[in-house]
Parts: sequence; C-alpha cells; structure tokens
Amino acid sequence: MQSDKPINNDSVVKSYRYGDTLELTNSIGKRKQKTRVIKGHRYVELATGEIKKMKTDAKNRSDNYKSVQSTMRKLRRLIANNFFGGVNELWITLTFKENLTDSAKAYTYFKVFMQRLSKDYKHIEYIAVIEPQLRGAWHFHVLLKDTTGKKLFISNNDLADKYWKKGFVNVKRLKESDNVAAYVMAYVSDVKLPSTEEEKKQHSSKIKKGLRLHMYPKGLRIYRASRGIKKPIEKTAKKSEIFEQNKINSNMKPNFIAEKYRVINGVQKDFKTEYYNNLFNRKD
Repeated sequence: MQSDKPINNDSVVKSYRYGDTLELTNSIGKRKQKTRVIKGHRYVELATGEIKKMKTDAKNRSDNYKSVQSTMRKLRRLIANNFFGGVNELWITLTFKENLTDSAKAYTYFKVFMQRLSKDYKHIEYIAVIEPQLRGAWHFHVLLKDTTGKKLFISNNDLADKYWKKGFVNVKRLKESDNVAAYVMAYVSDVKLPSTEEEKKQHSSKIKKGLRLHMYPKGLRIYRASRGIKKPIEKTAKKSEIFEQNKINSNMKPNFIAEKYRVINGVQKDFKTEYYNNLFNRKD
C-alpha cells in the first residue's frame, strides 16, 4: 500500500544502504533464526534440536511464505549492492539433465562448478539462487562478476561442457539500463503456467506472480554469495541521525513509501518502509 505520509524524523528506524538506494523502515524487530538445513532434505529446529524432514505440501508453503519473502528482500538488497549491468557481469542459468530434487546434492554440484570456474577466472565473485521448478526439480541462477572490471565472456559451450558438466546452461548479459535486482527478483519469484489445455499443447503460458515463493521448503538456504560480495550497510538510529550520517537533507521526500499493518497484542500497528533512490555512487 502506498502512502504520502513519511516516517517521522524522530522515529527510530532500521536503515539499509545499498547501491544508490537508502531504505528506511520503522519495523525493526529482530527475528531469530529458527531452523538450519542439514543433509538428506531435512532441517533442525534450533530451539529443540529436533530433526524434521522438509515438506512441500500447501500448508507448509503457506506457513513458510513470510520467511521466504524476508529472504528475498535481503537477496534484492544484496544484488542491488553488487550488480549494475556492466560488461564485467553475466547472468547464468544452470539446469540439471536429471530430475534432481535433492537440494543438498544440487549445492554440492554447484560448489564443484565454482571451483572449476575459479581456476580459470581468478577474480570472480557470485550470487547464486537455487530455484524450484513445478515438477520439484532444482536449478540455479547465478550472477557472476569480474572484480577487475574487465569484460567477462564465457561461452555457453565452455560453461556446459568444461565447467558445469551436469546439464544445460544459458548465459545472458544484463544491460546497464536494466534494473538488475528487480529483473532477477521477478524472474526467480514468478512462474509461467499453461492457461488452457489448448495452450498446453501449443506451449503457450501465462505468468503467475509470486507463485515460486510458495514452492520453497522450510529451512532451505535459498541463495549463497562469495566472500567478496559486499553486504548492505545496516544501521539502527533515529531517522534524522541516519539522514545526517548519509549527508541527506532532512526535508528530502522518499521516492516511494510502502505501508503495512500488523496486529500486536490486539492493537493494529502501522509500519512503513521508505525508499530514497539515486543518492550515491553505486560502486562506493
């Protein structure tokens, strides 16, 4: 929901600085990690130590939806802080020949892929997102960058036959005019679905917005990043102090305000998130 009323300057906010954006929110409650993924498509409840098998039923996906949304927000910030559509960047899709439904095994294969690649490309950093298909199989979307700024080119054939060796590869270069974070996030959250029986036959489909977010099992580590990927700068302080620290005029209006409501102890609370764009040099 969009609102014209900004957060009060004296309110305590959580700030995220990434790319050329400053994001402020007055929803600052810390959420403790409750689960950890382990081998065998299982996870541990950290509070009790109980080991459970991952589920993919509709109820589990619904219960897990908010957690996945939170993870995707973190992923969007991380991408926006590191990838800008330059010639030193590539977006790669890695698909398995087999119908691989074991996420732990999929990540093991990905680790070997990056080890092979980094031997020949010494200055590579990455963000990798594991993504479910409707049939339950996994594949990866990987953002790669050469940190020297040198143009990065790797052919489909080399990636498939020399480095990946597990199936099919697609390489794409996102342009500087693209909003890389928005483009990738839309791609990894939406699913193409056949609309009618006739369209199924003709391989035509429609897009279901956000459907893929419901398909991640509880506790799965959705993305991984290399050590050189820079995390957003996070701070908690009064809004006026955040503005001062980032040398922003106190009267500046946000480009966008997102608003949501939550009922806490029977009382409806109003939470807002403000976005200020084009403030910084993205590569600082």
